[in-house]
Amino acid sequence: TGSQLASLLKVHLQHRGLSVFIDVEKLEAGTFEDKLVQSLKRARNFLLVLSANALDKCMDDLELKDWVHKEIVLAMSCDKNIVPIIDQFSWPDPGRLPEDMRDILKFNGVQWVHEYQDASIEKILRFLQAQNNVELPQRGVLS
Repeated sequence: TGSQLASLLKVHLQHRGLSVFIDVEKLEAGTFEDKLVQSLKRARNFLLVLSANALDKCMDDLELKDWVHKEIVLAMSCDKNIVPIIDQFSWPDPGRLPEDMRDILKFNGVQWVHEYQDASIEKILRFLQAQNNVELPQRGVLS
């Protein structure tokens, strides 16, 4: 599932010295929406884990009620480095997605291959490094 992959990504990225936030895990006291917005605005990167049917609730969501829809729109409006992580996911027809999130279809992503996790993580790290013009910690070095 997407949440299992998100947790696995967190472990891999933290092992490489990166700070990682998962939307359902690290929110502090307060309203969910306010804390989520604050956390997303502080982040440099937004890894969008796309497992099978991940955007189904976004389709035809013209009132911005779905949380994934809200997160995508916020990440795009804040010019975050968005990296889709694709795991057994098929992109929907653009016409089914609300207009405010259709640009997500233009982002280059990383195909997650469970059998080649290290290679997938290395590719994700290259996407993060290239967009942020920063040198990432070497493997296994925590900061």
